[in-house]
Amino acid sequence: MKTIWKHQLDYKTGAQTIPMPEGALFLTAQLQLGFPVLWFEVETTKEKEERLFHLIKTGEEIPGNCKYYRGTIQLHGQYVLHVYEEDVNDEDIAMRMSQYGDNIATFPLMPTGTA
Repeated sequence: MKTIWKHQLDYKTGAQTIPMPEGALFLTAQLQLGFPVLWFEVETTKEKEERLFHLIKTGEEIPGNCKYYRGTIQLHGQYVLHVYEEDVNDEDIAMRMSQYGDNIATFPLMPTGTA
């Protein structure tokens, strides 16, 4: 079944891993109820994969492994966050988790019908 899912980001965490069905299509990055959120079009019957996103504040260095710009979110007039995605595999995810330590988080993706 094809549907739209969303993922709420932790704006205090720079790198975040999101599990989702393979081939999920990124749609948009926006603020919803005060939180940065990403939306994806997904085919729910596909195998899951891990995708790694970075929230980069204006003025911060963009890591060299950031491949895709996904959007900009203005947060509470305090931060402007630029969303980038890496093109990674399981080995890359494990290496990034050891590299970033507490600065990487993994959050579940949720179907849009939840809010």
